[in-house]
Amino acid sequence: MNESSLRNLFEVNNARTQSIEEVVRTFVPSDSFWRLVNGKNHVVLGARGSGKTAVLKMLAHDHFSRFDDPTISALVAGRKFIGTFVPMRADWIGTLKNKPWYSLDDSLRSFQWRLNLSCCAGFISTVESCLRSYCPTQERIFKERDIADMLRQSWVPNGRAVDNLRGLRTVLEDVEWEAQVNALSATTPIRCGPEKPTGGVFDSELFGPINRGIQILKRVIDFPDDAIWALALDELEFLDESHHELINTFLRGKSTLAFKLSTMPYFHHTLRTRTSQPITAGNDFDYVYLDNDPSIRRTDRRGWTDWANDVLSRKVAFVEESRAEEFSLTKLLGNESPLFDEKPSSWQQDSSMMLLLKKFGNRATIERAQRLSPKAFKDQISRKMHGMLLLRDYADRSGGHKKHQLYSGPKLFALCSDANPRQLIRLFNELTLRRGADNVLDAKRLVNQTIQSQCAISFSGDILQNAATEEGIGGELHAFIKNLMEYFHSRFYDQQLTTDYYYAIKTPNDVTDELWELIRHAVGLGLMFPKASFTQPDSLPERGSSEFDMAFRLAPKYGLLPRKGKPVPLLAALKKGKMAPELHCSYQMDLL
Repeated sequence: MNESSLRNLFEVNNARTQSIEEVVRTFVPSDSFWRLVNGKNHVVLGARGSGKTAVLKMLAHDHFSRFDDPTISALVAGRKFIGTFVPMRADWIGTLKNKPWYSLDDSLRSFQWRLNLSCCAGFISTVESCLRSYCPTQERIFKERDIADMLRQSWVPNGRAVDNLRGLRTVLEDVEWEAQVNALSATTPIRCGPEKPTGGVFDSELFGPINRGIQILKRVIDFPDDAIWALALDELEFLDESHHELINTFLRGKSTLAFKLSTMPYFHHTLRTRTSQPITAGNDFDYVYLDNDPSIRRTDRRGWTDWANDVLSRKVAFVEESRAEEFSLTKLLGNESPLFDEKPSSWQQDSSMMLLLKKFGNRATIERAQRLSPKAFKDQISRKMHGMLLLRDYADRSGGHKKHQLYSGPKLFALCSDANPRQLIRLFNELTLRRGADNVLDAKRLVNQTIQSQCAISFSGDILQNAATEEGIGGELHAFIKNLMEYFHSRFYDQQLTTDYYYAIKTPNDVTDELWELIRHAVGLGLMFPKASFTQPDSLPERGSSEFDMAFRLAPKYGLLPRKGKPVPLLAALKKGKMAPELHCSYQMDLL
């Protein structure tokens, strides 16, 4: 394998910057993805790096039609699902927020103009893909000429003539540039009248121009009446509440488009619309929460490992197909995960684990362990306490300063990714790219367990440090998560152990706006996860009296177990930290 190719592949782990071929060949479809392939409206939720952009790109026809899957191949052949991907580009979203002279209506008109233009630009890629999929080669050039000219006349009637889609794309680029130039020379919003004839069509009703484009495409290529036309709008967290209201209006009403919107959890800013009636989940749209995908997060640990192995194998196969069959996390990391290996049904009285239980367990737990049947002992004691006892023993013997092997093995590796593709690849980088010429994929031996553990701890520390760089809230967010993790560390190491493990928080009913804002951003970055029910996995809990699990990948930095735990009151966890003085006095009863 070419190491530079490997290096480039694993350093670029954001779907926004990947080619169509790379996204398609490295994509691992989850249950959440399949739920989107229909005519319903969806709002896709997921922490940063969870794969929202990849999922929405895969719904676009230029990606969808290239994916090797029998179900998708049948939909493509039947011309049943035609999607268009449109990113909410930070550059033009930012320009809307940097014009204080805009009124709300001015801002919305400018937003509508730019979004209409962006949808049409994205639709050109859909048209190209449909021509490639459904038109014989000898006819394609003539059909492309016809549709390019018809689209140009509909979208930019006063623009120059074009005879192919590349020329049409250039015309739209020129329209956008002209708008930017005019905006720089004026203190009024973009208005397309006599002074701006080329882009006037994009002032029409939102999504009107792309709907017109669909009608024109149907004249050139036959599609069945029940074909689904999907519009995937990515990263809506960048938008304002007023922008969400405008888009929500189209989820409420009858539309020829099936909307697939993505945003971070708790960043679907409002359910209001521009009418008197709000949209409702389960009626006008469905939430799909990627971070709680049942095919990964809600399976046993083997499910996590299989997912991680599949993601990395496809990455390797993209660089060199022949190496894909050779790669596996087991070959790289071994079979053992000391903290999560299968536990025995009983511990002999003089066994090392029983001695650790007697040393670190509280009296009630020790007495209960000695009277349980082997089956009950495995379920209630060894399964729950094995990893905790190993961590306590290491800290007791070494003071936490010696290197160890506890954070190693495929199961640990998968769990510390939190089922987040980007974090999985970042953790993989700790084992590969940062080790210089020692490329582990070409190594003849397993990666040493001590090195694995060091990488997991280093990765965990970097995660917390990265939170400090978050614009506008980084300092407070870093302090907030650090306070919580120090509390869980103290609780774990300063008390005798029971079968209960604490690694979650519960918010008070009257949580302040400041603390809720920190929680929202922590969930958006994947530093904590709302406890969603098994019956309603996509419903996020409200701000008051809700529970949140800490991210598994934070655990190694603090010598903790990357495992779900019981919750503690949020304010109780913060009361000993630096944030305690900022807590509102009305919360003090919650600490009791």
